[in-house]
Amino acid sequence: MKKIELTLFFSSLILILLDFLNLLHPKYDFILILILFSLSLFYLFLGFAIFNNLQFRRIFAKSSYSHISNKRILGAIFTGIVYYISITGIFSKFLLWPGAIILPLLGVIGILIITIIAFFKMNNSDIFYSKILIRNNILGLICVCLLFIPLDTWLNLRYSDYPDFINAVHESEANPNNKTLQHKKWDEMEKMYEL
Repeated sequence: MKKIELTLFFSSLILILLDFLNLLHPKYDFILILILFSLSLFYLFLGFAIFNNLQFRRIFAKSSYSHISNKRILGAIFTGIVYYISITGIFSKFLLWPGAIILPLLGVIGILIITIIAFFKMNNSDIFYSKILIRNNILGLICVCLLFIPLDTWLNLRYSDYPDFINAVHESEANPNNKTLQHKKWDEMEKMYEL
């Protein structure tokens, strides 16, 4: 399971970097979204196992949990949920979906809570919390960066080659209840993906 996590995690980091550098055409965003969505579901459903170093075939064996406290299992489940929310917020921001502000914000708040708990519970003999802190730092940094990038800057970074789309987004943001402008924004997005 660690190999799956590392493959998804580093693939998503590479694609995010390529996207920020405008080296990834927007029509290939689906690859980034597919990888991020897979990673978010991986953390949601299997995070408790990955954080507690459980092998996939031993997840359902009662003996696998004998050395793990109930608090640690609950903490690992909470961490998986927070990572799911954070990663969902990342791809919501990339696609300008609703929730592109609130989900990364909730993720950052959850990551801060987990970081504080992990920092105080960390000791030299147990690497559980240090591994969580490493993941928190990377995911938290991405979420914080996405939170503080204004919409104009985000649009100019990602869609500088598509001024019609940028104008359609600005018009729809200025009049969020106007269905015609909302449709125009999605039509411009579809044109961008057709190229």
